[in-house]
Amino acid sequence: MKPWQEIIDAQGSVVVGETKVELAMSTCSDSECNLGNYFCDAMIHAFTALTPYSEMPWSNVSIGLINTGGLRVPLRKGTLTYAHLVTMSPFENLLTAFNLPGHKLLEALEFSVQPIDLKSNTTNSPIYMQVAGLKITYNYNNPVGERVVDIKVRCADCAIPVYEDFDSRKIYRIVAPDFLAEGGGGFTMFRDYGSDWQKEMTD
Repeated sequence: MKPWQEIIDAQGSVVVGETKVELAMSTCSDSECNLGNYFCDAMIHAFTALTPYSEMPWSNVSIGLINTGGLRVPLRKGTLTYAHLVTMSPFENLLTAFNLPGHKLLEALEFSVQPIDLKSNTTNSPIYMQVAGLKITYNYNNPVGERVVDIKVRCADCAIPVYEDFDSRKIYRIVAPDFLAEGGGGFTMFRDYGSDWQKEMTD
């Protein structure tokens, strides 16, 4: 911990950006939240930068995922410092891109909302996944394993990114922190069925 503390002490006050809105996490464990949007979009942006603009497709990855437990604190409106970002995501995970069959992505999404049980007033999931590049409709009244009602997926191998119907037979390329990609939090389907792994910078 000491080396990290030394880095934070030396660079923690360095301004790295600003936000005009609060990036909240009060709803991150049961629905889309803008902090999750920010983090997942940033992961995709990082990998998109690795693809020269003169080449197709527009990005080498179009889906970003993070488990809610990977987000620790909200980011308040205003100036953002290095210390703010490190506190928000302090785990030093490697960003990891991998290919995954569509039916295993569906399995992961179902797993992420499995803990929610409206009958017992359990309205949140500690493993709920925040996403980018997906539009998902859940029905929490449905039985476990049948709660995903609809999925739209942003295309990657396309000139203009649009959202298309999900295809369980298709292979999708995803970026996530390596903790999640390697099966952490119970998401073993990523570890067991992922392929063509690519690890890059820390989150």
